[in-house]
Amino acid sequence: MIVEDDFVELVAEEVVALPRLFSRGYRDRTPTSDVPPEHVQIHAELVVWGNWNRTMRRRASLGSLESLYIKRGSPPSTAPLEGNAPHFCVAIERALLRMAAKQRRALRMLYVVRYTPMAICDALRIRPERYAAFMRIARAMVINLRRRMRA
Repeated sequence: MIVEDDFVELVAEEVVALPRLFSRGYRDRTPTSDVPPEHVQIHAELVVWGNWNRTMRRRASLGSLESLYIKRGSPPSTAPLEGNAPHFCVAIERALLRMAAKQRRALRMLYVVRYTPMAICDALRIRPERYAAFMRIARAMVINLRRRMRA
C-alpha cells in the first residue's frame, strides 16, 4: 500500500526530471563568433574591408560608394578611388549594397564599427544562440553576390 508521503516523493521526483520549458536558465546565452572553415577567406577580406571602410568614411560623408571617389574635374565613374583600396573592398561594398538590410547592418556592425556579438544581438534582436548561424548566412550572401557580380 502506498503511503501519502511516498506518493508525494514519487510525484516530486517526476516533476524535477521533466525539462523546464519556459526557463532560460538552462541555455547558454553567450553568442559565439566562430568562423567556419569555409568562410575563413571571406572573413579575412571582410576584416580588411572593415579597416578600409573605417579609414575612408568621414562623419559627414554619404553612405554610398560614390562618396569614396575624388571628383577633380572628371566624372565620378572615372575618378580614382581615394586611398589604395584592395580590389575586393569595392566588390564587397557593391555586394553589401544588394544585401538584405538586416544582414548588411550586422556585417557593418561587426567589421566596421566592431560591436561585440552580444551588442549586435541586442541591436538586431537576434537570439544569441542563433548568432553564429545568422553571421554564417550573411557571409554566404556576400560570397554569392560577389560570385554573381563577376559572371
